[in-house]
Amino acid sequence: MLELIRTYTSLPNLHPALIHFPIAFLTVAVLLDTLSLILRRIIWLDRASVLTYLIGALGAGLAYLSGNQAEDSLGALPAATQALLSEHADWGLNTLLLFGILTLVRMSLAWIGRNRTIKYLFAFRSLVLAAAFFGQWVLFQTADRGGALVYQKGVAVAMPASTTNLPVNKTKETLKSANNGRESLVISNDGTISWRPQSNEVSALGKVLQPAPDTTGQAVGVITPKSSDDSGLSLEVSGRSLLLLPGSFGDLTLEAELDITQYKGIFGLAHHVKDASTYMVLELNNEGQLALAISGPDRRQILGQSFKNIPNRAIKIAVSATGSHYKGLIDDSVVVHGHRKSLPPGGAGIFMEGSGVIKLFALKLTPVREIEHD
Repeated sequence: MLELIRTYTSLPNLHPALIHFPIAFLTVAVLLDTLSLILRRIIWLDRASVLTYLIGALGAGLAYLSGNQAEDSLGALPAATQALLSEHADWGLNTLLLFGILTLVRMSLAWIGRNRTIKYLFAFRSLVLAAAFFGQWVLFQTADRGGALVYQKGVAVAMPASTTNLPVNKTKETLKSANNGRESLVISNDGTISWRPQSNEVSALGKVLQPAPDTTGQAVGVITPKSSDDSGLSLEVSGRSLLLLPGSFGDLTLEAELDITQYKGIFGLAHHVKDASTYMVLELNNEGQLALAISGPDRRQILGQSFKNIPNRAIKIAVSATGSHYKGLIDDSVVVHGHRKSLPPGGAGIFMEGSGVIKLFALKLTPVREIEHD
């Protein structure tokens, strides 16, 4: 329904058109509720406050639903922007839940006292009003982050900065191509790891990508290129392997450019890795099934799954983990979205279970150390 309405507008989504209704109505509702508590003999103030609470809460629900649709339509975003977007969504849900409960309570109190004055209702209404003033602070936090996304980050207004460009603030070059001395692995000041492997980096396994704890990495090897003009690192896979980049990470975006047309099995981007059996992962198989999952020693939990037609060429696959929000993207388009309480920081890298050749062109990890919100 929301998408149908959007087609009659010039907006990229309905969220910016809907968000002003809960802000206006919930603010007016609190003001009317305050006046109705002071001027208790004016009955219409009480009825008007209940009505504006109801309209505001319904508006908050529509704003939240349209916000979820808008979020998935944005595609790839810089890591800090994605983190701010996740915070905005969380505050929006808190606003909806709080005012939804307050509206139900306020309607109940209005119904109980509709024909008579009950002294104890004043105490209950005072508590509801105090909670509503707190709700105004929650509403402000939601709106403030939404404003920052638009006016500071340019989300849905200007094209966000590319998440694939190599950083210019290099601080360390940890591996050079044996072919021409050009750095292939770069770690920037903000901790971003960008790796564009050369075809002849046979030492990459062990220097850049290391087996997860308690694993050997014997199921994958580097194929020596036939020509120095070959691009990308060819990995021959025959089994299960979990290879990690150096470091431990919390919130992050992890993306890979690769070709899996000669590979049969599962390729994944693993993060929050505790050990070889405990981690979160975005998995992609040859049939185009994507799954956001948590792997544990005893069980496996699916947070979300979807299907995507995989083209017969190199693709870009990415996972974003910010707060309780987890997204899987193919070629910068959100394909799957899941939610879960965040896990402790851990390793991050690539997961493979299958057989064949994977050609890896690029691997980039961007940590989210703090949200850029002024």
